[in-house]
Amino acid sequence: MGVEALIYCYGAICLCMIAFNCVCIFTFRNQDKKIKKRSRNFNYHISRQIKIISAGETLTDRHYKYLNRKLSKIGNLMAFNMSVGELQSKDSRLAEQYLAAIRPVILYLSTVYLGKESMQAVYFLHVIEKYKINNQLIVDSVTELIMQYLKKPNLYCRAKAMKFLYKSKREYDVVNGVLILQDERVYFHRKLLTNGLMSFEGNHSRLAQALFDVFDALGAESQTAVLDYVRHESGDWCDRVFAFLTDEKRDDEVRYSALRYFGKYYYAKAKGVMLRFLSDSDNEKRIYARSAASSLAIYPGQDTIDALKAATSSSDWYIRRNAAESLESMGVTYNDLADIIYGSDRYAREMVAYQTQVKNLTLGAV
Repeated sequence: MGVEALIYCYGAICLCMIAFNCVCIFTFRNQDKKIKKRSRNFNYHISRQIKIISAGETLTDRHYKYLNRKLSKIGNLMAFNMSVGELQSKDSRLAEQYLAAIRPVILYLSTVYLGKESMQAVYFLHVIEKYKINNQLIVDSVTELIMQYLKKPNLYCRAKAMKFLYKSKREYDVVNGVLILQDERVYFHRKLLTNGLMSFEGNHSRLAQALFDVFDALGAESQTAVLDYVRHESGDWCDRVFAFLTDEKRDDEVRYSALRYFGKYYYAKAKGVMLRFLSDSDNEKRIYARSAASSLAIYPGQDTIDALKAATSSSDWYIRRNAAESLESMGVTYNDLADIIYGSDRYAREMVAYQTQVKNLTLGAV
């Protein structure tokens, strides 16, 4: 009896799922029809205004009021998005002229959707990004409103708002946006911030300087993101980054990022610090030794080779691997490693042999 009841329950659940899917299909299909119908209405109104623009005249106040009223609803905004997309595919120049002409509408909608729930706000930001409306709206009033979207408790909304700022080409807007992210509750992963900063369409040198100017006002997560960004962009900040590396009061993640910076850009002063990290036996600082073992690859010298060879005997697998990789990338010869290969330290011997095999496999694949 219990098995039969379980089968009946399973069957009932399956029927409910089928019914739910049927309702969703019907609802979405009906919604698509409504959006297409609304889009045709927008096509009619937009085509009339295009004729006015082509004649060198300004849009009518009636059209502005019509858009303000209609586009305040998300369903109509979706239909408008479809209409503008069709216009853009037919004549991108006319589409740009029309979008430029409705700047007051976009400004008004920025205030409207700021007060709506997060996903509707995300969609609005998506629309102005899609048609590059933000490039036509670089005015303080709009930017200030976009800053307010960063305060919404939604990750997607924040990401879209930051994307607007990256395209603004104004470094101080980006910096203000980053500062706002510090004060809110939603976690914004540092990789998102790093990748966003790399997509900035303005002057990266000025952006880096502006970020360093407010560096101490940022949290450790954002500080790490800034250093990761600078590492990808330029080697012109060695003095500044070195100060972070040697500041023991800094968060460990910040110092790790600074250490990785000097694994990409040679800086003589950093070599001694990295050698000390590599030789430090403190288990709590192993991660520094791991990064140092990798970063020292671009710091030639017998002292570097000796330190890396000693590190292949470390009890930490990552330190051994990174040291062996650095020795290989420095072009250390077989004879230089003979004391390890024929030595008594099994772990060091196996790691060097492993790295040699990896190199041979790589060369064979090429």
